[in-house]
Amino acid sequence: MTSKKLHPEVTGRFACPVQAVYKFVSEGDDRRIIAGRIESGRAKVGDKVIFSPSNKMSTIKSIEVFNAPGPQRD
Repeated sequence: MTSKKLHPEVTGRFACPVQAVYKFVSEGDDRRIIAGRIESGRAKVGDKVIFSPSNKMSTIKSIEVFNAPGPQRD
């Protein structure tokens, strides 16, 4: 039986098409969770990202993984 790699080696510029945005509104919580699948490159907490086509910039504060082990910490 062969196992499927969850994290194939990726190269190039970070690209992650946004599939959904989750906004929390209760009790003054202003977080936004941007959901998508990484198509190329790598990202880590603290990286700056730019959203196209608006050119708005943000900083990655956490990386969450649905239904899979989380990212390995160095």
